[in-house]
Amino acid sequence: MPGWPSPAHDHGFPEECLVLQGEITIGDITVCAGDYHFAAKGARHGTLTTRTGALLFLRAGRGEPVLELTNPG
Repeated sequence: MPGWPSPAHDHGFPEECLVLQGEITIGDITVCAGDYHFAAKGARHGTLTTRTGALLFLRAGRGEPVLELTNPG
């Protein structure tokens, strides 16, 4: 959803992210449709934002909290 922010967070388990549509900025890295991003256990993400909205496939370890998407406006 365009304009959607997610706070910075740590990873207790590895996380894989494949961007299916749109783009998302993770801290100072922007990943676009077709891009893959890996966060190792213990990694810290900066704030996640998107100008265009994005459809993501996320795979995380068991017990990793799932981010809840809410409409910011």
